[in-house]
Amino acid sequence: MNLRNVNLNHLVVLRELLRTSNVTRAANNLGLTQSSVSGILAQLRATFSDDLLVASGRRLVLSERAVGLIGQVEALLAQTELLYEPDEFDPHVANGVFTLGTGLAALVVPFIERLAEEAPNVRVQAIIPDAASLRRLRQGQMDVLIAPPGNGEGRDIRHAFLFSDELVCIASRTNAQVPERIDARAYRSLPLAAYWPGANHPDVSERLGGNALPTHEPPVVRVPSLALLPSVVARSPYIALVPAGVLAKASNAADIRVVETAFKVPRVLMNMYWAERTHLTPFQIYARQVLQAIGDGLMAEQG
Repeated sequence: MNLRNVNLNHLVVLRELLRTSNVTRAANNLGLTQSSVSGILAQLRATFSDDLLVASGRRLVLSERAVGLIGQVEALLAQTELLYEPDEFDPHVANGVFTLGTGLAALVVPFIERLAEEAPNVRVQAIIPDAASLRRLRQGQMDVLIAPPGNGEGRDIRHAFLFSDELVCIASRTNAQVPERIDARAYRSLPLAAYWPGANHPDVSERLGGNALPTHEPPVVRVPSLALLPSVVARSPYIALVPAGVLAKASNAADIRVVETAFKVPRVLMNMYWAERTHLTPFQIYARQVLQAIGDGLMAEQG
């Protein structure tokens, strides 16, 4: 296609339409009239030979082609906007909200402390990862997700290794049904509390330990955060596998004991995930560097 026949200004409108799936809201966000945005949408439909927004009941939804355009349009405009950014980025003058998808205090606390000192006008919002986390990354509702491998690495989602930690088996100190040392057979038979962020995700046996762990049999209780597992175990007959760092930061660690396992328990890997569209955004680069430094520190503490 000859770019001379395309109005590149329409990409800004397209980005807002992809973000909102709503002509009126897109017009309000851009400071344009609804009729202007409707006219641009008509031209975009002709350019892409696709409806882009299609009726579904009383609302509009993105077409399959439009969904595929989200990452490309966001990345293209993000790189274009970089042309007008100052040469040097100063976090002290940055402002806004940075949303971090993790329940790990070992990451959240030092991240907040660092930003409070270096980027005091930025508010940090930590949310528990769930089945919608990748969608939130793509739509700009989450900036960085911290999670084990297998969270949809793809063309529009980037990832980098952050840190690894030892997995330990825990039980309540008052749970006499759990011996000091368990073998694979006992592990399979004991009730298990597992990290499970939502639909279409495997449980802890696959998510944290891969195929190295014994296949567990019911009953299993599932919780949406690794940080919640110590609290569940402390007050129930369940056992759980948790990263050692989670246990060390647990406020009720005194109510929990570590159970020795007769089978090998692998280390858990934690990755950092972010959307392609934010890859070159200066503050996002800075924030990921801070998180990477924290992850490196955690690895150094483990020796």
